Amino acid sequence: MLKSNLGDGRRFQKLALAVATAIGLSLGGQAHAAAPNVLFVVVDDLAAHMPGVKTPNLDALRAQGVSFERTYTQYPVCGQSRASFLTGMRPNSIGHQQNFERFRCTLPDVVTLPQHFKNQGYDSVRIGKLYHQNVPTGMGKPGPDDAASWSRTFNPLGKDHALAGQIVNHTPGEGLGMAMAYLKADVRDDELTDGVSVNDALSVLAENQNKDDPLFLAVGFYRPHVPEVVPARYFDLYSDKVLERIEKQLRTGQPFDDLLFAAKNSVVADMGTLPEHRREFLRAYYAAVSYMDAQLGRLVEGLKKTGAYDNTMIVFTADHGFMLGQHGLWEKTTLFEGAVNVPLVISAPQFRLQAKVVDKPVELLDVYPTVLELAGMAQNSANQGTSLVPLMQDPHAASWQKPAFSQIFGGRSVRTERYRYTEWGNAFGLGLLGVELYDYSLPDPESKNLVRDPAYRDVVASLHRQIEQVTPLQNGEVRETPFIQRPQGPAIPRGPRPAVKADPCQG
Repeated sequence: MLKSNLGDGRRFQKLALAVATAIGLSLGGQAHAAAPNVLFVVVDDLAAHMPGVKTPNLDALRAQGVSFERTYTQYPVCGQSRASFLTGMRPNSIGHQQNFERFRCTLPDVVTLPQHFKNQGYDSVRIGKLYHQNVPTGMGKPGPDDAASWSRTFNPLGKDHALAGQIVNHTPGEGLGMAMAYLKADVRDDELTDGVSVNDALSVLAENQNKDDPLFLAVGFYRPHVPEVVPARYFDLYSDKVLERIEKQLRTGQPFDDLLFAAKNSVVADMGTLPEHRREFLRAYYAAVSYMDAQLGRLVEGLKKTGAYDNTMIVFTADHGFMLGQHGLWEKTTLFEGAVNVPLVISAPQFRLQAKVVDKPVELLDVYPTVLELAGMAQNSANQGTSLVPLMQDPHAASWQKPAFSQIFGGRSVRTERYRYTEWGNAFGLGLLGVELYDYSLPDPESKNLVRDPAYRDVVASLHRQIEQVTPLQNGEVRETPFIQRPQGPAIPRGPRPAVKADPCQG
């Protein structure tokens, strides 16, 4: 769903008979004797808007399903986002501070999406990163996984770690997991961790042919999370001439110096890097996305070879977006469109060959109830999302008026079809650190903060009420010093942060 590669996606739209009739499935239930398999693919740190990116396999998946162009994460940080959409709960409902991601601490009996399928007799399998894992240090390890979610798990590890000493880091003040860092590696696709993940997944798919139990297979790709360790041939897809054009398309929004301090994720524009270093990192990020896409292609092709494709629902999404120079910002941990907008494609047997595109705002929170409905299962009453099936049936459904909410520690944002409104940091009841309003009906919509424009007074009041009703700032929740402190030279202390306790459920 990398939108600019496909225009607005509508060229894929075509008249087609409902596939549900041909394969004997109904939307509300399962007329088919066999329970549908689920292939659930989650990508780490994937931007939704990437002009000029080469993702032929994702494009093919879009042509076989429904693409949601305006899907928003509830929290633009890996662990918190994954905890939210895999439990179907908003971060505020999970907890506070670090417990935004430690859902078993505050909701010990919550039933996660994969656990729900496991409870219905599915073989629930995790390969790679589904819940939080640190990258790159946590690769090959289970991390703070959720044992109740899975029947079995795989923790793949390729040559990524062995090559760590060769990585180029243009932001040496940052660890590799937050740095503009990359390596043009002389390796085969399947020698890196995501390639190993696909090998494991193909083995699981082959085994499943001889089993009676339906399969919920969750595959978590690590790239394009930094550092971008990617086979060299993918770097060659993006020439300097191509990157120059891409850079011009990405450099949008208010200049860095005009932004609210709380809205930034760095104290210096572009992480203090030189233009030539930014271009090399952009090439690496694009290369990583194309590499990930190739692994997606291997995975889907392997599924087809098993003969199970026609009875398998494929869900493709990401935990959050990634800033690529908009506003002079990179990475995540902010509430601008680039950081919170994520790809979402659902290719279900009921909707194959339809290539529908939905432009209405939806939330990652909505994935859980959607997958249940498409699988013909009863809903989980604890879910705080809403099934997207009505939009899959009619992408322009007037009845869908639901906005999308995103948050980060100290910040809250609501996105409607036209507006984004964001509030920063209610410091112990002492007032807001700043407010933003952007109108997406305007050219370059994030180029001007309209919150003080009298013409938008009623809009601001209405959106403020919605944040207060759905996801209010919690007492004492203050925006921390921006994550990225200093890219060149010794790292500067980041200021007070919650200590990690030996018992994660304390404090």
